[in-house]
Amino acid sequence: MTATKNLLGKSRPQDKPYAVFKGHGPFGETEMRLLKTYQRPDKEKTNKYARWFIAVKTDMTYGSFELGDSYISEATYGLTLTWADPLYKEQYWDSNYTKVDTETFTQEDADLLQQLGL
Repeated sequence: MTATKNLLGKSRPQDKPYAVFKGHGPFGETEMRLLKTYQRPDKEKTNKYARWFIAVKTDMTYGSFELGDSYISEATYGLTLTWADPLYKEQYWDSNYTKVDTETFTQEDADLLQQLGL
């Protein structure tokens, strides 16, 4: 990773997130909006307690968003990235950071990267 700064370290309002993830999570249909990260991706990879500040809307929140910190693994469980700000793409898809594991990389992964224009 060439950048040493956390590009997503400044909080954003929920209507201007860094990224949007959607899918079927533990609480039904879920939309998660990433509003802030606390560490760079290279640090997150080594920290199983890495967290993000997010806004989440599920079947259980009755159509409104709830804000709070969440572990990354829990925040993204069962969800797919559907939109990303250029800063998110820069920070999370830097060629030095993204490593493809050919044993676990699927056609679905390739399709998602193509949809994102990466």
